[in-house]
Parts: sequence; structure tokens; C-alpha cells
Amino acid sequence: MRTLRSLFSIVSLSFLGWLSATPVFASPPLAHVSELDAKLPSTDGSFESLSDYRGSVVLVHFFASWCGECLLEAPSLDQLYRALQDRGFMVVGVAIDDTIPAAQALKERLHLSFPVLVDTQQMLKKNFSVQGIPMSIVLNAVGSIASFNDPATGAPTRKIVGPRPWNSDAARASILNLLSSPASPHVALMRLPR
Repeated sequence: MRTLRSLFSIVSLSFLGWLSATPVFASPPLAHVSELDAKLPSTDGSFESLSDYRGSVVLVHFFASWCGECLLEAPSLDQLYRALQDRGFMVVGVAIDDTIPAAQALKERLHLSFPVLVDTQQMLKKNFSVQGIPMSIVLNAVGSIASFNDPATGAPTRKIVGPRPWNSDAARASILNLLSSPASPHVALMRLPR
């Protein structure tokens, strides 16, 4: 009986030690935008990074030229961008698992007016935990991942996977709300869960 109690105590203490060391209960690690960002080639021949757009509310849209849902969604995203760009809103497309010529051809075919970067080394794909496309996040004016309302459900979120009606009244209202809210410079960019 004594051996059984000792064994139970050892197992219990080991389990509690494992729980305290497990990051499941910890808050997500924070990282400054420079730790997650990278200079990427643009379809216009320049090299840009997301931090180049600091000062604007930026919808970062991960997509691929071979993704059917991405192709259907892109025109509504471009319409939202055109409607709100004069208010400090920016859309930056990030083509993943793609080539520069394929991303350029898609941009021209769909007449997209927002900049498109090509993640040739899969750096942003990894750093922003992109596991499905299309995927969108919004950065506030200081470069932090912002909570915004999902245009399809109205629920607050930090990450949307799947196509959305970006030129809807709900999407415009959510972006306009971010544009009118002061962004705290003390909020770090949160690394998204993998």
C-alpha cells in the first residue's frame, strides 16, 4: 500500500510539473512586427514589407493564384480597398506557394489595384501560421494584429480563413471602426497560434 501511495505521489508530481511547463495554459508569445515581417518581392519589381505600411490600417490577405476561392474573393477585396484607401486603409496581398510571374498574371487578369507581395521563401506563411487560404488578418496603424468583425458572421476575430464578402456593409463598418479607433503604440504584435 505504501509503495502504491509513493508511486501515485511521484506520478502526480510529475504530471503537475509537466502541466506547469506546458505552454497550453500560457498566453500566446508576443513579438514585435519586425520579428514576423520580411522584405518580399512585389509584382511591380520592388521589395516591400508589411511594416512599410505602418500608419495605415492594413488588411493582409494571403492567397495563391491557383486557389479558386481566392480568385472569386479578390474582386470584392479590391472594391473595399478602392472605397476606403483615401481614409488610410490598405490591402496588401501576399501570394504564397506561388511564383512572381503567376502572381503578376493574376493581378493583371483581375485588375487588382492593391499591392501584391510574393512569399517565395514562405517566411510570412510560417510567421503568420497560414494553414489555409484565403486567409486574412488586419494590422492596426501601429502594426499590431487587430480584432475586427468577421464580415460573414459579425463575430470578433483576429484571423479569417476562407472567402468573405469584403465589399459588404459589414466589412466596411468593421474597417471604418478600426480607422476611427486610436491604436495603442504599447500593444505588441501577437504571434498567431500555429
